[in-house]
Amino acid sequence: MAAGYNTALWPNSYAVRKQLRELGYMVPLGNSPLVNDTKVRSFQKDYNLLNGHYSQEVPGRLTVDGVAGKHTLNAMEWAMLADQSWPNYWGWYVDRASRSRGAR
Repeated sequence: MAAGYNTALWPNSYAVRKQLRELGYMVPLGNSPLVNDTKVRSFQKDYNLLNGHYSQEVPGRLTVDGVAGKHTLNAMEWAMLADQSWPNYWGWYVDRASRSRGAR
């Protein structure tokens, strides 16, 4: 986790892992940093897929590197807020964009 970034939302790696799980990415709970993690890569790919389909609603693109760094945390914040505003928004839109693209 990038030191000092989004510490109000995610003060440690455990909190980042918990949020990823709430978005449907079942990373193991713990407090070790998420580096080169396959579930983080999945989130990053899904975020970019949504950006490609809904670029006016989904800001920016992520480097798919498996690291929960500052840009990924920013994207997680966006996904979390969207999911809280419209229940199941994140999963529904990822699934819809994936099917229209034949990605899954």
